[in-house]
Amino acid sequence: MADLSAEDVDTLRKELHRYGDLLSEMGEVRKHPFAGTQELNLQPTDLERLKRDAGLLEQKVSDLRQKITQATDVVGIEQSPTLALADKLLQLSAHLSQAPTNAALLIDGISAAPSIDNLEYAAQKAVVFSSSWKDAQEKYVDAALAHEIALVRSGISAGTSFWSRLGGKYRNSSKELSTLLKTSLPKAQNERLALVDELADLQKKQSNFSEQSTLLREVLRDSWRGEESDFQWLSNVIGWYKRLKSIDAPITNASLKAILTGSADPNSWAPPQKSELDSFKSELKNILSKLKLNVEYRFGAKALEVYLEQYQQFLKSIAEQSGQYDQWRDYYRLHTLFAKHSLRSLLKRIEKSELSPAEAETELRYARAEAQWRICTSKLPKLAELQDISRHDLVQAFRELESNRIVEIREAVRLKHLSKFREARLERCNIYEVNLLVSEDTNLSAS
Repeated sequence: MADLSAEDVDTLRKELHRYGDLLSEMGEVRKHPFAGTQELNLQPTDLERLKRDAGLLEQKVSDLRQKITQATDVVGIEQSPTLALADKLLQLSAHLSQAPTNAALLIDGISAAPSIDNLEYAAQKAVVFSSSWKDAQEKYVDAALAHEIALVRSGISAGTSFWSRLGGKYRNSSKELSTLLKTSLPKAQNERLALVDELADLQKKQSNFSEQSTLLREVLRDSWRGEESDFQWLSNVIGWYKRLKSIDAPITNASLKAILTGSADPNSWAPPQKSELDSFKSELKNILSKLKLNVEYRFGAKALEVYLEQYQQFLKSIAEQSGQYDQWRDYYRLHTLFAKHSLRSLLKRIEKSELSPAEAETELRYARAEAQWRICTSKLPKLAELQDISRHDLVQAFRELESNRIVEIREAVRLKHLSKFREARLERCNIYEVNLLVSEDTNLSAS
């Protein structure tokens, strides 16, 4: 501000009045058809193409809004349509199509579990036991899982030599092991010990499963078959449900089951297809890029979070009021000019009707004077002692001092001329010089 010349101030003063006139014509700035546009060099042909493209895309927005609204009604999502929501619905639709068979039977049980992570852990333990026992059933009788095998292992472990294997402890333990097997007892001591250790591992896995059985029974409900339950199916559904929740698309259990069982209205549950959504995004991006639109300024949100209703209104205004582009361009250029001189706060006060252009002009002059004052005080700190004077009084004082100084200078010049006139000798001065001195003295006296 301090560097502004008198010509610069005069230019800004005129532009302040032009700015005020534009605001009166435009009304609320953010509701202007081109609000947020930063491209200031669009030609008439550009505007015509923009008008056409905006009109075509407006209809697509309407169709997209309808599809999203119908889909959200089915899944129970209460949110106005946005592109971000459309993306979530697209993910949700793809994920639902990958649901395990009969997943709907477990939805209520899984959703009621205190912790999905604990439930997933329990299902994994069940799968491990179920799979291991299924592979081992060809070797062991069912009663083997409940048999106490600590002494059996102790007896067989003792048969490390030929003579120890002839002893009663080894032979009795081997006989007891044979009652737990469906196959013949192997001859080698290490093979018998391996069977005992395998059975011990199975019993441990069964114990882990038993600790989780109450939780698993509550989730499986009518599908519970004890150790014969389909735990792999349960684990698959739990993993699928957990990934569903990571999409962050709230959906009620009733809606989820209706879609999975096919009882939902297929005409309503028809979220936008990926190709349709990608095409719309591309066309919208093209229009926003042509305008170099500041989306967050215009809509108060990022592009994906803007309500589609807002996009529709925006496109409609562009299509119907493209002739107002020049008005916005003039406004934006003036706004940029004032911002360059750090006058944003002044513009905001004009926009809020806190200042008229005439009052803003006065503030501009004060601001320049204050900026110059700050430079002066930085170079001559003693001037800071005048800070207690209000800025209006300060400006007035400087004006009076300047006026007084002008009067003093004029008086000094007048007296000098008058002295010269009195001392002049008529014989040595021609009549022209005398008349000139009289004329100057008269003018100075009058001023």
